[in-house]
Amino acid sequence: IKEIVLLPIGVNAKYDEKISGVKEFVISLAGPLASFLFAILFKDIKFVFMNISVAIFNLIPIYPLDGGKILRNFFAILFGKKKGRKLAYIVTKIFITLLLLISIILVAYFKNYYALLLGICIYSIAKEELEKEQFYGIINYLQTY
Repeated sequence: IKEIVLLPIGVNAKYDEKISGVKEFVISLAGPLASFLFAILFKDIKFVFMNISVAIFNLIPIYPLDGGKILRNFFAILFGKKKGRKLAYIVTKIFITLLLLISIILVAYFKNYYALLLGICIYSIAKEELEKEQFYGIINYLQTY
């Protein structure tokens, strides 16, 4: 691991070199599995609820959340790297749109501004990550020539 970036929605690890899709798939599963394990091991209902909530949230298929990384690598295994990433980006955009719509509804009906703030935060982080991925994809493409 080259660096660890703390984000409002969790931690994002940056690697020194490219890792395989299978390794990233396994690493991405570790976070949600650890949360489920903590929920099983501890008996305090608040701690159980918190860990299950974190695990489920982390599994939302929005890149760079673990669910988005898992989906991206799963699609890459099934359809090839290029098509798999493209499909994962489409799913990410759909889920970000749904998350923002749900956030707006929560603000309108329940005055829950935290959900909107969270939705905007995830949107901006995902947008930045997708732009970086596309940029590096173009650079890698040009380097092959």
